[in-house]
Amino acid sequence: AMAGKRLVTLCPVQKEAIIWYDKCMVRWSNRTIFNRLEIFPQASISGTRNFTGDRDGWEKSLRDLLEGLRNKASVTGRRKKNFVVGETSGPSFQTLYGLVQCTPDITEED
Repeated sequence: AMAGKRLVTLCPVQKEAIIWYDKCMVRWSNRTIFNRLEIFPQASISGTRNFTGDRDGWEKSLRDLLEGLRNKASVTGRRKKNFVVGETSGPSFQTLYGLVQCTPDITEED
């Protein structure tokens, strides 16, 4: 309920909106969202501090992590698990965490 209220507050006249919380995603659209591959938004990074580290190294580590998780999720998705989690070491000994979730209405080829 809170996610829906937040979306209405942030996007009062938008035809499409997506919001993520720790344990849920809420999405609305004025068009069908089933059986459609959506590639945007790909990622959202937010924070109150400016990033001053190795941005290229961080992006490569994150991309490698998410691509690996995507491959695992597409295999485990057929067994009805639909999501995988993982972590990797990023630049400056940072640990990056990821979660990838498949939806049953999108084919593995998409």
